[in-house]
Amino acid sequence: MKRKLSIWLSCLVVVLAGLCIGLPIASAHTLTVDDLFFKGVGPGMTLGEVKAVLGEPDKLDGFTGDGVRIVNYVYGKYAQPDMIVMGRTGALSESPEEEIKVSGLTINSVSIANKQGLRVGMYYRDVVEKYGEGQKLVQGKKTLYIYEITGTAQELALTMGPENTISQIRVSTEL
Repeated sequence: MKRKLSIWLSCLVVVLAGLCIGLPIASAHTLTVDDLFFKGVGPGMTLGEVKAVLGEPDKLDGFTGDGVRIVNYVYGKYAQPDMIVMGRTGALSESPEEEIKVSGLTINSVSIANKQGLRVGMYYRDVVEKYGEGQKLVQGKKTLYIYEITGTAQELALTMGPENTISQIRVSTEL
């Protein structure tokens, strides 16, 4: 009995020590990098590759400043576009727009899904069944569930709407 208690306490100490210094102990979800691709587009592609998959954007906008250059390809002609693909590079970069890497996606349309069927309008309980639970984050009146992809600087954020359905999906990478 003492030996079992000793082993259990040793394991508890290791887990608590890992938590104290910020080491991840286990992933609570099964989302992978492949799940971050919507309509064949995802992080790491170039904007030129995005055009080859989705065609010319309906709108092009961007920003240069604070050490960063952002180029957004906007698909959909509505007040809230169906999809925005963001490319990011350094502000001083002279790379042609088509060579800039995709660093984020914003999905607002129910008609855009990843290969596993994750899409706007889906109930969060169905997401949990597929991938497990995300980290809950409440920002004012908004509730989000964040899924950090283990071993990468990428994450997926689900903004929840009425009846705990997804109202927006965001994919992002760290600067």
